[in-house]
Amino acid sequence: MQERLIAAMLICWRMPDRETSWLHVKAHWPDVLRHNFFGDYGDTEAMPRAAALTRRDVAEMEEAFAWMAFVKDRDRKLVAMAVSRLARGDNQVAWGSLKKAMGVQFGSDGLRKRYGRAIESICKALNAAKVLGCA
Repeated sequence: MQERLIAAMLICWRMPDRETSWLHVKAHWPDVLRHNFFGDYGDTEAMPRAAALTRRDVAEMEEAFAWMAFVKDRDRKLVAMAVSRLARGDNQVAWGSLKKAMGVQFGSDGLRKRYGRAIESICKALNAAKVLGCA
């Protein structure tokens, strides 16, 4: 489930709409600020653009994001922040750094457990749908 959510986040960041593109640029803004006008970018080859999105990419992204309906309301923000961190290339989520955004003063291990239970709730819901023949 986590891998599909990460892939969906990466597809979302590739979407051509302005709001989604802004979220992507905002995430990489510190990298842009490190280089001056005549600096590193003038000496390197042009970066290739990401391939256009296919209907299948968008359908898989929408399917994965629809799974968030199986997550408790209070944990959706936590899942989104954790998946965003993993999608940007972090090897693991620094749960302590999410405490302030989640309004928690202590208990980073509790956030990790809440995230695990949220992912588990997606798995249980999808497995139940498969057993009932809905999927």
